[in-house]
Amino acid sequence: MVKEREAGTIEQLLMSPGNDHRNHHRESHTDVCPAVLTAVLSVAVMKLAFGVPFHGKLPLVLAGAALCILSGISIGTVNATFAKSAQQAQLMAFSSILH
Repeated sequence: MVKEREAGTIEQLLMSPGNDHRNHHRESHTDVCPAVLTAVLSVAVMKLAFGVPFHGKLPLVLAGAALCILSGISIGTVNATFAKSAQQAQLMAFSSILH
């Protein structure tokens, strides 16, 4: 969102057909899919390649990973909403993640 604000195309995004939920879904979908795929691959490599014993329920672990991913994307979206530039958004992300 910050890049689109800097490029001056945020108005086009806001005026496009559809409601805000579709626009937000379109923006966040590109972040969620690779992160979920990385979480699944990490668990598979941990189990198959390194032979780490896994005690527990796999769906519960993947649900926790999904919650962690979604919370990180939510923090980034809030930061992007208030930031005026990409550098400011990056600094806000550093401070909000570290605290």
